[in-house]
Amino acid sequence: MLKLSYKAELDIIEAIAYYAKIDKNLGIKFRDEIKYVVDNILSNPLMYPIVYKSYRRALTRNFSYAVYYTFEKNTDIIIDAVLSQKLSYKLIKLRLS
Repeated sequence: MLKLSYKAELDIIEAIAYYAKIDKNLGIKFRDEIKYVVDNILSNPLMYPIVYKSYRRALTRNFSYAVYYTFEKNTDIIIDAVLSQKLSYKLIKLRLS
């Protein structure tokens, strides 16, 4: 089962709004890209590497964003953050702590 944290939901909404300001279709493309990544996570949650503590990172193909989630066998997939890869590793770790 997939669970999306409140902060991750806000991350997605803010990114969609940002890209939609640039171009309406870009916001839609970002939304679709996140859906594609989440579908891949659901299909094979162990496909992506652990990058910090128990957090795995799934990169988007066309945007510099990553979906950070946790998963252990026979448990829920919990998406805790959807962050720009332009953030420093220190800020990403702080957000995931």
